[in-house]
Amino acid sequence: MTDLGPILDESADHVELLESRYPQGFPADRNGVRLGIPSLEDELREVWYEWNLNKRRLPSAEGTLALEGELFDMLAVAVMIVKGIRGAHPRG
Repeated sequence: MTDLGPILDESADHVELLESRYPQGFPADRNGVRLGIPSLEDELREVWYEWNLNKRRLPSAEGTLALEGELFDMLAVAVMIVKGIRGAHPRG
C-alpha cells in the first residue's frame, strides 16, 4: 500500500495557500458553491494546459513538477469545497 502521508501533507500546504487567496472559503450555500465549482473547473483547465504543454516531456522533472503543482491546486480547491459542505453539515 502506498504511503499517502507526504502527499496529504503537501495537499494541506496547498489548501492553506489557497485559503489565503479565498479567505471566505467555499461555504455550502448557493454563492459559495457557485464560486467553488468554477474555481475547480479553472484549476482543471490549468491541469489540461500543463498536460498539453508537457506531455511530450514526461516523465522529465520539469514536465511532472508543473503538472503535479496544478493537480495539487485542483485537489486543494476540491478539499475547500468539501470543507465548506462538512462545516454546514458535520458528519457524526
